Amino acid sequence: MVAIVILAASFAGAEDLAIKDRSLKNVRVDRVEPDGVTITHAAGICKLGFDELPAEWKARYDYDPVKAAAYQEQIRQQLLQQRKKGR
Repeated sequence: MVAIVILAASFAGAEDLAIKDRSLKNVRVDRVEPDGVTITHAAGICKLGFDELPAEWKARYDYDPVKAAAYQEQIRQQLLQQRKKGR
């Protein structure tokens, strides 16, 4: 009985999300970044880019394509710097 209550509570506030050719169940947003959201869902964890998400989600999380592009460039530059240091 306790396990059922805990499981039900863990999905409180979760919703289903249909994107392209797949449907994700019990979706909860764990982190929002300028280029997308990291979610937990019934089958696991993944990051979805805002380009994959419906307009409602883009509006909900204040998606700005200019900020997303700048963020992705910043990450790219950080990775390049790390690779240079690793040589």
